[in-house]
Amino acid sequence: MSLLPRAFHTIVIDRYDMFRQTTADANSVQTDRGDKFNCNYWSDIIHLEGVEVLAHYLKDYYIGYPAVTRHAFGKGSSYYLGTSLERTGLAWLLGRIISEAGIKGVNKIPYGVEVIYRRDGTHRWTFILNYSNESVQVKLIQDGVNLITGALASGSIQLGPRDVAVIQA
Repeated sequence: MSLLPRAFHTIVIDRYDMFRQTTADANSVQTDRGDKFNCNYWSDIIHLEGVEVLAHYLKDYYIGYPAVTRHAFGKGSSYYLGTSLERTGLAWLLGRIISEAGIKGVNKIPYGVEVIYRRDGTHRWTFILNYSNESVQVKLIQDGVNLITGALASGSIQLGPRDVAVIQA
């Protein structure tokens, strides 16, 4: 069984046979590097053909089956997430994808913080919004002037709970 169009699922995975809704923290996965994460809401049974397993299930009927896969295809790679990973698991996967794709300039943003970049032909603005109730330190990819305080922002910036900064470079 596969609900994916043939052209799509041959890029991502060969096929999957089962989709099952689960409860919160119903299963867990272990990555090929030994990290473990809880997963919930659904689980797929994935069949492999030319696909690399990045994580597999650790519990129940699914034990040993792939949960996260990567398939090299053409000049790139596609990833298939056969479950809903907890926040730290998604951070692991997205960090790995960013690293393997060679994307530069991506900062590790603290939880609860949003960073938005805008530019025109002359300036670049970095909007940093801290939605959390904690103070955070955010690394800047470019120094500039904090338009809220007028202070020079260099290297990183400290934001208080529910604080905002707009850096113009």
